[in-house]
Order: sequence, then C-alpha cells, then structure tokens
Amino acid sequence: MKVIDPYYVYSYDNIQKKDQSPINNIVNNRIGDDIRNNYNLIPQINKLSKIPIIVVQGSDDILNPKRIKELLLDYIPHAELIEIENCGHWAIIENPSELNRIATEFFQ
Repeated sequence: MKVIDPYYVYSYDNIQKKDQSPINNIVNNRIGDDIRNNYNLIPQINKLSKIPIIVVQGSDDILNPKRIKELLLDYIPHAELIEIENCGHWAIIENPSELNRIATEFFQ
C-alpha cells in the first residue's frame, strides 16, 4: 500500500487521513467478489435507464473522470458524472464535505 497509495490521492498528506480510517480487507474482498460474481448488469443494462445514477469521481483519481466516462458512462448515458476537483480516489477522505453535499443533494 505504501507504493500504491500515492497514486490514489491528490495530496500526499491525505494518506495520513486514510491511514487513520479503519479498513477491513476481508470485507473489501468479499464485496469485490460479490460484485464480480453477482452483478453483471450488461445483459440488463436497459433496466438502468429508469434509475437515477450519479458517479462521483476525483479529478486526480488514477481512474480519472475521462476514463470512467469511457468505461461506464458510455454504457449508461443518462448517468451524471460529477467530478470533485483536487481529489483522488478516496473522496470520502480527501473531501468528505463535498461528497456529503453531493450525496445529500442527490437523495433529496
């Protein structure tokens, strides 16, 4: 993680915030396995057209917003991509107030 972490944050100082956040690798792996094994939506992608979707992405994420658009939003054209400036992969750590504002607005 010490090698990979700097590529996922906008500011290296934010790695200290991440290090203070509890991460459970067992849970993360189970979630990843569950998504891979049970949530292939491609055959049913037309059903997503009736569901409001936003994708929040840090401007400096290793998977930058342009790449997310190519990988995801080109297949779900009604989804909205919201970019958080000066933010990497962990928006909840690097800019929690902006992420909370976006989520609150979306769910209202």
